[in-house]
Amino acid sequence: MGDKDEVTVHRDALKAIGQRLGDDVDSYTGDGSPSDLAGNGNVTIAQLGNYPAGQGYAASIANAQRSVGGEVYTQFVAAYRQAVNAIKQTAENYHQAEDTTEKSAGASNTQQV
Repeated sequence: MGDKDEVTVHRDALKAIGQRLGDDVDSYTGDGSPSDLAGNGNVTIAQLGNYPAGQGYAASIANAQRSVGGEVYTQFVAAYRQAVNAIKQTAENYHQAEDTTEKSAGASNTQQV
């Protein structure tokens, strides 16, 4: 195949992976996502009853939603989106580099004729 230190990048495959992962990360937001449920699906004190046990339970639910559905999940989605963007940018960089190399090689061949 070539030198063992050689890296081969299939830019179309990399671009397709970036697209599929981009579609996937988009599915983690919107209706039914933890952030959606945290904002629209919280059980309120009024729904549980305005008594000490209901108030405590509502506070526990709100804290759990803020922690898991808010901060942790938001950080996960942000990191996932950054990884997807890095893959897409890498694919674009390889695409541009290969195009530039092909153009340079073509220009060089034309000048030698």
